[in-house]
Amino acid sequence: MEYLPDELLLLSFRYLHRFDLLYTFKDLNRRFQQIVEPYLYKVNLTQANLSYKHFRLFVKHILPSHGNSIRSLTVSGLQLFDLVRLHLHHLPSLESITLKRPLIDTVRSDKLEKFLIQVLRIPTLKHLSIDYHGGIIFELISQYATPNLQTLKVLHSYDFYYFGYVTQQSPYLKRLSINLMSTIDLVKLFQVAVNLNQLNLSFYTFADLEVREVPDTLEKLHLEIDFRLLKSKNNKKSLHQSNFHMLSKLLNNFRNNLKYLDLIVLNAEKEFSDFDKFHSLVNSFDQLETFEYDIRTKYRPDQRFPNVDELISANSTYSIYTNPRPQPFDTSFKRVEFEKTKLNSDLTRSQLLVATSLDVTDGDYFDVNLPSSFELSDDLKLVNLNKIHICKSTIDSNPEIRPFLSKVIALASNLHTLVLESDIEHTLLLLKQFITSANISRKIAEVQLIQQNFFDDQDLVFFSNIAHIVPNLKSLSLTLHKEFSVRNSDIKKLIRRTRAGFRKLNNLTLKLSDDDVHSDDRDMLDSALESYKKSLNENK
Repeated sequence: MEYLPDELLLLSFRYLHRFDLLYTFKDLNRRFQQIVEPYLYKVNLTQANLSYKHFRLFVKHILPSHGNSIRSLTVSGLQLFDLVRLHLHHLPSLESITLKRPLIDTVRSDKLEKFLIQVLRIPTLKHLSIDYHGGIIFELISQYATPNLQTLKVLHSYDFYYFGYVTQQSPYLKRLSINLMSTIDLVKLFQVAVNLNQLNLSFYTFADLEVREVPDTLEKLHLEIDFRLLKSKNNKKSLHQSNFHMLSKLLNNFRNNLKYLDLIVLNAEKEFSDFDKFHSLVNSFDQLETFEYDIRTKYRPDQRFPNVDELISANSTYSIYTNPRPQPFDTSFKRVEFEKTKLNSDLTRSQLLVATSLDVTDGDYFDVNLPSSFELSDDLKLVNLNKIHICKSTIDSNPEIRPFLSKVIALASNLHTLVLESDIEHTLLLLKQFITSANISRKIAEVQLIQQNFFDDQDLVFFSNIAHIVPNLKSLSLTLHKEFSVRNSDIKKLIRRTRAGFRKLNNLTLKLSDDDVHSDDRDMLDSALESYKKSLNENK
C-alpha cells in the first residue's frame, strides 16, 4: 500500500468504516496519518450504520488517543453519557457539538443539565445545537458559557415558561436559530440575547405586538411560517386581521435594522401571489440589501415573479422563489409540511403522495375510514412515506382497511418504520398480516411496540419470531409493563434476548411509564444498565 497514490487510497477507504480506518491507519506512519487526519475533524455518532462495536472502538481507542483532532461532534441521547460524561477531557479542540433527538425521552433532565454545564465550559466551543426546551439552555448559557460560544441552535423550544427565570444576559451570542410557540416570546428573547447579529426563527402563533428592544446589531432575519397552523391559533384580538397583515406588522419591527431577509412560507394566502402586494412587505426597509424567499401557495402567482414551480402537494400548488432559494433550518418545521397523515375518508391522493407518516389509529374526533376520493393504483409511488402507525383494534373493527393498508405498504418504497399498538400475543400476527413479501421484510429497519405490556415471563422465542419476519431490524422500542422487574439480572436477560434475536440491532429503547415507576425503580434500572454495559464483550 505504501506505493499506491493517495487518490487510490482515498477511493479504497470509501469501503471501510471511518472508525476501522482511523484505528488501523492513524499511527502507521506520517503519510497515512496525514491522509486519515481529516476523518477525525467531524464525527457523527448518530449514523444508521454505527454498530455498538464501532461505538466502543471509538470510545475506547480512538477518542483517548486522537480526541484532540476532533472539531465537530454529533451525538444522540442514547450515546450521550458513555462518550461525553467520562471522556470530555479528551476533546480539548472541540468547536461544535450537536445533540440530536428529543433528549427528554432518553435522558433525565437533571443529568442533561449537568452534562450541558460540562459542555458549556469547554473553552474552544463555538457552536451548540440541541433538540430540547429553550428556557434551560439560555439559563445555563448565561451562567456557564464562555465568550467563544457565539452560535446556538435550539429546536422544540415551543414556549418560554422557564425563560422568566433567566436573570443574566448572553452578550456574546451572535447567531441564534430557534423555534418559538409565539412571536410574543421575542420580547423576552431580545432582553437576553442583546447583541444578536443573525436570527433564524420559526413560530406557530402570531401576537399583535411592538418589539421595542430589537438589538441594534441584528442584520439578518430568516423566518419560517406555516399559515395553515397559524389560522387556528391566532389570538382573539387578531382574528379579524389576515396573516399577511400580521406578518407585515411583525416585519415592521425590524425595518431599521435588517440588511438581509429570508422568508419561507407554507400555505400562503392570496396576497402573497400578488407581486406588488408581496413586495410591499419590505418597501420601508431602507437598509435591506438582500430579500430571498420561497412561498408555497395554492393561488396562481402573477407573471412578474422571476421563478415559479408548479408542485404536487397536499396544501400548496405553487412555489414562488428566488435564486438562491432559502433553505429551512427547522427540522420540526419540515415536518409541518410533510406531517403525519390520518387515514380517513377525507384523505386525498395528493396528501398521501407527500405524507412521510401514516396514522391508522382511531382518535377522539375522527374514525379511521377508507379514502372516498380515490383508489390506490399499482403505479402510485409513495416515495415520501417512511413510517406507519397501526393499531390492532382499529384494524379489527375496520377489516376493509387491511387490503388498502397492505397495498400502501407495498407501494411505499422507502418505508422503514412500523409503530404497532397491540398486545404482545398479537404482535406477530399483525406483522405477518402486512409484511407479505421479502422486499417488504428487507426494508423494515425499526419497530416500535408502544403498549405497556412487556414483562419478565414473555415467550422465549418472541424475539426470534420477530427477527424471522424483519431480519434487517436495526432499532427496536419496547414499552415495559408496570409489573416488569427492573432488577439487574432481569434487565440483562431481556437485553441479551434482543441481541441474540436481532443480529443487526444497534438501538434498543426500553420505556417505563411515569405513572407506574417509582424513583427507586428508575435508579435500579440505571444501575442495571450500567452493569450490563460493563459486562459486554463484543468478541464473543
